[in-house]
Amino acid sequence: MIGLAAMTFVSGQWLWAFMNDSTTTVQIFTAGFKPPYSINLQMGMEEAVFTFMINLAGLLGGLYLYDILNKKGSNAMLVFLVFIMSMNVTVMTRDMFNLFVFMEVGSIALAGLILLVSKKEAFQAGIKYLIASGIISGMLLLGIIFSYHFSGSLNINDMAAAHLGLSKVSAIAAFLVLTAFVLEMKPFPSNGWGIDVYTAAHPGIGAMVS
Repeated sequence: MIGLAAMTFVSGQWLWAFMNDSTTTVQIFTAGFKPPYSINLQMGMEEAVFTFMINLAGLLGGLYLYDILNKKGSNAMLVFLVFIMSMNVTVMTRDMFNLFVFMEVGSIALAGLILLVSKKEAFQAGIKYLIASGIISGMLLLGIIFSYHFSGSLNINDMAAAHLGLSKVSAIAAFLVLTAFVLEMKPFPSNGWGIDVYTAAHPGIGAMVS
């Protein structure tokens, strides 16, 4: 809970600073290199808004789920922290493959959280979620491969500058990536596996999925 509160406080500080125009967008590079040789994270106004919303939801969800997480032990708490962390990185990363990796991390953590409820329906929902996420991830990975081929970079800014949708061939890459993101949001009518998660998982986990 201290970790969740600290994450909320940090993202809240960033949001407050941007709202008061006291800071500019910050880029954080890994391994001392610049893209495309490193992964860069970005913290701007949009990132501050969404990470604060994610961490606040995580803090409130942690409070609601505290009893069951405490009963299941420290491993369950760790999985919950990994789930919130993965959503933070998906917002801040500017590297498409890093986005894919942490979407996978979040999916695996979420599948574990679904199984906090020890009943057959939750197990079935968790398996369906993993299968659906695997198919979506395969589509996304294929789109990333094509996007890298046409743009020459995994950096999201570089891919945007390449205008992948302008030619018929490169539009396939953009189509695969966008379709994967849309399916990940579980809209009707492709949300049957999502409904199972909402109904079978613990209500607090269902809320975090939403």
